[in-house]
Amino acid sequence: MVRIAPVNLPYNPKTLWFDAGELELHAGCDVVVQTARGTEFGHMPEPAFEATSDQVKKLKTPLKPVLRVADDEDRAKQAELEARAAEALPVFKELAAKASEEMRPVSVEYLFDGDKAVFYFESENRVDFRELVRTLSSRLHVRVDMRQIGVRDEARMVGGLGHCGQELCCKRLGGEFCPVSIRMAKEQGLSLNPQKISGLCGRLMCCLRYEFDAYKDFKSRAPKQNATVETPDGPAKVVDLDVPREMVSLKLEGEKAVKVPLADLETEGDAVRPNRIGEEAWERATEQTTLALV
Repeated sequence: MVRIAPVNLPYNPKTLWFDAGELELHAGCDVVVQTARGTEFGHMPEPAFEATSDQVKKLKTPLKPVLRVADDEDRAKQAELEARAAEALPVFKELAAKASEEMRPVSVEYLFDGDKAVFYFESENRVDFRELVRTLSSRLHVRVDMRQIGVRDEARMVGGLGHCGQELCCKRLGGEFCPVSIRMAKEQGLSLNPQKISGLCGRLMCCLRYEFDAYKDFKSRAPKQNATVETPDGPAKVVDLDVPREMVSLKLEGEKAVKVPLADLETEGDAVRPNRIGEEAWERATEQTTLALV
């Protein structure tokens, strides 16, 4: 069996898997791992575990090894590299401004080997940065790797707070970016004002995608807005759908709306969607609505 060590690397939102070998690893420990870029410093958010045969089959490439558990010297080196990266960013911004008006520097990452640094920048168009690479290399005495990223990647890398007051989803949750469309906002009954449904990156908010499937599923099972549902007191109109609570608001003419759990609605005849509610469930819902108004 293969022992897998889940590891988080700087500037990578995903939790990557590495071969733990025979090392004693636990959640919260720092490790030094081998990657395609070289030697890197990482942190284990969870303990190592034995991979199942199915998990091993799904691996697209062979696992890279965990070289060792990081010691104080490794942690001190990582702190030093982070300080060097912070010092290099203003230099990057200064030289990039002279090289191209379209280039917006985002961050600098020094790899753990110490002789190579990755310079991240955002730009809508392709930029010729060959001269800038030579200038940075001469100025900072390091091998330079330039990486152009998109605005979503920039927001994820820099971080910040969203409209909800929480840390940005792309930063907090990581993972792959999924397509987000205006249809998802419509499905959830949200305002289509771009300022209200766009994130700090200027693109549609990632969270529109997270709840879209739940709204789509609920609306496929619930009666449509303005549809008629038969109740013991007569036909009622569907005036509201509460997706998070899975409640349907029914309104008799001249009466206040009654909130009914979707699970209490029934489908009668050839109808595809629920179109009636039984006497017991209707009485229960009416009582609950009356108590809520008191």
